[in-house]
Amino acid sequence: MIKYKRGKFTVEWFAKPASIAMSANTFAAYNAAGAMTFATATSTEIKGLIMRTITSADDDYASTTDIPVLVPDEDTVFEFSGEAHNCTAAMNGEFVDITDADTINGGANSLEVIKVLKYIDATTMLFTIPKKSGVAASTNAD
Repeated sequence: MIKYKRGKFTVEWFAKPASIAMSANTFAAYNAAGAMTFATATSTEIKGLIMRTITSADDDYASTTDIPVLVPDEDTVFEFSGEAHNCTAAMNGEFVDITDADTINGGANSLEVIKVLKYIDATTMLFTIPKKSGVAASTNAD
């Protein structure tokens, strides 16, 4: 589970793709059409966290309605808990990838979309979402 811990953020509204279910507290990223959707292992930048769950039973499920996204500052801290993240204490300060919209993958660092702030245990850590400049990632860059 991903949850906000502390720091500044804004709430911004973005169009979502039609007929796509969304889950709150998952990583959000732009899709190829410029709409906001779930981040994936190939997302080069995470915009923030989706703040609203949308199911097929919702009135606006089939439309491209706007959804709220918690957009963090670089110093905004989140907690990841309840699932293995493959990080270690030696990775504090390092950049890692994600596996999907709600899983951090400390075993990969090619896109570096998450910065490990504090390893707590095998299923809990604090992290930030770095702002990307479009420059290619470098291995274990601080």
